[in-house]
Amino acid sequence: MKLDVIAAGSAGQGVVTIASILARAAIREGFDAHYTAHSGISQLEGSVTAHIRIGTPSGASPKIMRKGADAVLALDLLEALRIQPWLGDGKIAIIDTLGHPPVAVRASGGRYPTREEVEKAYAPAAVHWIPATETALALGAVALAGAVMLGALAALVPTVERDHLVLTLRDHYPSAADLEVEAFFAGYRHVSGEDH
Repeated sequence: MKLDVIAAGSAGQGVVTIASILARAAIREGFDAHYTAHSGISQLEGSVTAHIRIGTPSGASPKIMRKGADAVLALDLLEALRIQPWLGDGKIAIIDTLGHPPVAVRASGGRYPTREEVEKAYAPAAVHWIPATETALALGAVALAGAVMLGALAALVPTVERDHLVLTLRDHYPSAADLEVEAFFAGYRHVSGEDH
C-alpha cells in the first residue's frame, strides 16, 4: 500500500499544515510517512509545494517523481497548472474552485488561468472541484480551506482513515478543533454526499 500526494498553493494557505497533518495521521495509523515542502517568498504569497509519501514503506526519498503522484491538491489555479506534470495517469486531482491569484499576478494585472484551461491541462484525468475557500469563508476563516481539502481527499482516497485525520486535526488545532473538524467534514460531504 502506498499513497503519494502533492499539495500546492500560495504561502499562508496552509499547504505545509496539510502535509504535516496527513503524514502524522498516517503514522498514527501505523504507516511509514514523511513529507518535504518547498516555498517561495512568504511575504509575497510565494508558491508553496509539499510532497507527502505514505506507505509500507513510504519510499526512500520524500520527493515524488513526475507522473508519480496518486493525488494532487491545489489551492489555486496557477499552482494546479504548475503541479499537473506530477500527477500519474488515471489518478486524482482535487482543486479549489475559487482559486486565489497570488499578489504578483494581482499587482501586475498578469494573466490568471481559467477553470477550463486547468481542466484541459489535466485531461483525461478527472478533476474534483472543491469549494474550499468559499466553504472556509462561510465558516469564518479562509485558513480553514486546508481542512476542507483534507476532507475531500479522505472521501476520494481513503488510504488514511478519516478518524485518524480528524484526531490529528484536533491535536494540531486544540483551540479551534471544532471549526477545523467542521471544515474537514464539509469537504468530505462535498465529495461523498454522506453525513458523518
